[in-house]
Amino acid sequence: MPDPFPPSERVELVARAVLLRAGIARFQEERRANWDRLALRPGDTTARLQNADDLQTLDDALRLMDRAIDLLESPTEDRVAVVAFGIEQLQHRVTELEEYADLKEPIGLLRELIES
Repeated sequence: MPDPFPPSERVELVARAVLLRAGIARFQEERRANWDRLALRPGDTTARLQNADDLQTLDDALRLMDRAIDLLESPTEDRVAVVAFGIEQLQHRVTELEEYADLKEPIGLLRELIES
């Protein structure tokens, strides 16, 4: 079966995925810094719980982005179009991000696409 994505398009997809991963990593760094600040305010359990949920969401996103990049770089992988679609959905959501919980849906979609 011929590759629907020529090498130049794969390189572009990998570059977009790496940039998206870098953006998510920056969000994660912000949340981790927030975790340190919240540790100084022990009475604010709601904010700590929300921050923990945000960190879990961002951790999931980073793991999936690492797996997606691996799949895109694999010369034998035939799921490039599927992974590219999932990355596009996640990238779109990151662009319009209001809450980290908004990433859960496209992360779930990307997970399903990678695991299928």
